Order: sequence, then structure tokens, then C-alpha cells
Amino acid sequence: MPSIDLALAQKGDPVALPPHKYADLLDHAPYKSRIKQALATDGFVVVPAIPEERALAYADRAYDWLEAFGLGFDRRDEATWTNAHLPPHVKGGMFSSRIYHEDFLWAIRCEQGVVDGFAELWGTDKLTTSFDGGSIMLCHRTDLPPAQKWEVRPSSLSLSLGHPSQALRS
Repeated sequence: MPSIDLALAQKGDPVALPPHKYADLLDHAPYKSRIKQALATDGFVVVPAIPEERALAYADRAYDWLEAFGLGFDRRDEATWTNAHLPPHVKGGMFSSRIYHEDFLWAIRCEQGVVDGFAELWGTDKLTTSFDGGSIMLCHRTDLPPAQKWEVRPSSLSLSLGHPSQALRS
């Protein structure tokens, strides 16, 4: 590994770092893996990793979590799907400090379909899970400027598997 010149780094000049072990993960097309092909082609992939019944139960637990803050959020009233009724977050639903270890997120991370999706992506079953945050994306929000809205189909029930955070979509 090359050494880093700390004096140069302190001046704000770019520092050359060695490439990440998996930096070339998508550089070897064509792919046998549908997940890798979709990531290389589209930049994202949706993997049907959790049966619908359990996915809906996880969505209910996410709504329970939001309602428990006592800020007036109500899953049945889209008028309450605003920043004023939600705990602190970014980009309309990424909760980076309060959701890490919620049991429903750990259950999602341990779903066999989720594990299998990441194993296919990385080509190994020796995986470590991330607990850096989670997303609860609420469609139909009217209080966000277009740049902060995420394209989510209201009928979509999925987990995105190309990134450490899992996005449960309702």
C-alpha cells in the first residue's frame, strides 16, 4: 500500500489512495449474474428478496417506529408525511442516527433473500452486514422540493441490494 503524504493531505490537495479490493467489480462484462448485469447497465437493481407478506409486516413495523416519536405522523394521513411530523432525516427518509439497531432492520438484513442477493453480487457467502442507517421512503410527499424526492413506484415492495443501506419501499 502506498504511503500517504500527510503534509500534502493537510493542504487539501488530493491524495492518491489504492483502489478498493472490489473497485473493478463491474468491469468484466458480460456477467453471468443478473444482479451485476443490472447494476452495470442501470446503476441499480431490485431483487425480490422478501415474500410480500413479510415485506408488508416490515413496512408496518417501520410505520410503528415513525409513529412512536409522537410528532403527529400517521400512516393513514398523508398530510402528516412532512418534516414537521418526522424525526430528523435527509433526502426525504434516510434516518442515519436513530434507526441503526431497530429489530425490524436486523430482521430484514438477515432475510435469506437479502443475504443471497449480496452473496451473488460479491461472489461470496462470507458477508458482514452494515448498520449505518436505513430508509423509509414515503411516496406522495408534498413538502419536499423535486431535488429531494426519490423516484419510487407506490406499488413497489422491495429492498435495494447494491448499497449497504436497505430501502424498504411502501
